[in-house]
Amino acid sequence: MGMDPISLGMVGLSGFKAYQQYEAGNEAKQVYYNQAGEIAQQTAYAQRMALEEMKDINREGGAAQSQAVAAAGKSGLRVAGSVQTLSQAISAKVERQKALVGMKFGEMARQNAFQIDQYRTTGRRMKKASQIEAFGSLLTGGMALAQRKELLDEKYGKGTSLFFTKGRGA
Repeated sequence: MGMDPISLGMVGLSGFKAYQQYEAGNEAKQVYYNQAGEIAQQTAYAQRMALEEMKDINREGGAAQSQAVAAAGKSGLRVAGSVQTLSQAISAKVERQKALVGMKFGEMARQNAFQIDQYRTTGRRMKKASQIEAFGSLLTGGMALAQRKELLDEKYGKGTSLFFTKGRGA
């Protein structure tokens, strides 16, 4: 009793093709998730840099205010009026600069969050599509086997084995 190589080959090829499609989807998902992870790391780094820039702005502003007060005190002016107004102007400029840095980072973070979501969604969709393709390959293989079984039944009679050649005159 021998094995039918055509039927076995059909099963093997459809299973192999389905496995390749399934694995391709897993790989694609991983690639997109890795890209999303890289963007998340870049965003975290940019956040740290924005916070450092804000600290620098604070230091520079504090130094400018101290210099203005020291210069006024050195010249005998009291720390009120124009010196206080200058100090407030410096403080307002510092806050504006910090707000601009915050807005710039916030916009970049929003764009990155959107891109991260797109990558992850694309990865999930690629995996799902490959699963559907793999299922389709298995169905196609099953349909081809069913057609082969019908041909064998016509040729050798009902009840002919699809995988074993016993009773086929082989």
